Amino acid sequence: VAAARKERGLEENTVVIFSSDNGGLTPNTSNYPLLGGKSLGYEAGFRVPWIVKWVGRVKPGSMDASRVMQIDLYPTFLEMAGARTRQRLDGVSLMPLLSGTGRLVERPLFFHFPSYTGYTGPLSAVIARDWKLIRYYNDADGRHQLFDLRRDPYELTDRAEAAPAKVRELGALLDGFLKETGAEMPVR
Repeated sequence: VAAARKERGLEENTVVIFSSDNGGLTPNTSNYPLLGGKSLGYEAGFRVPWIVKWVGRVKPGSMDASRVMQIDLYPTFLEMAGARTRQRLDGVSLMPLLSGTGRLVERPLFFHFPSYTGYTGPLSAVIARDWKLIRYYNDADGRHQLFDLRRDPYELTDRAEAAPAKVRELGALLDGFLKETGAEMPVR
């Protein structure tokens, strides 16, 4: 494919993005040192490769640790094409990162998985600043887990009991997102 792009003179007009929808399927793959994997609310299910090749635009070998999501692709492609839309966009353009001219505005990131699989039950999560709240729907108590990702990137220490105010704060953010988006909720 790369040879065909070069042969046709399309190399400098083509953006190649390599990514994944979520982490490796557990227990078939290792996501070590991160906890979890596909369909789970832990970092190994959220952190995936995101590699971009854009000749003449993205500096080869450059890296950025900003959290981005697949929903950011559409606004990014619109900006790349110089197109405008009146649609409400769920994501943000990543052009400041790709061009090396800026940073992304801090925003909470939301994840909602209302289904049962062979590996997990329904859950929602929010990451705001360096905190992550995971809400589980398959128990009567509405159990939560809370992690400080800056101090505990491997999610070894659940801080929910020690920081109930943070659970309420992030829970309110999550409730607002679920209501605003009309999210399908799980049925027990």
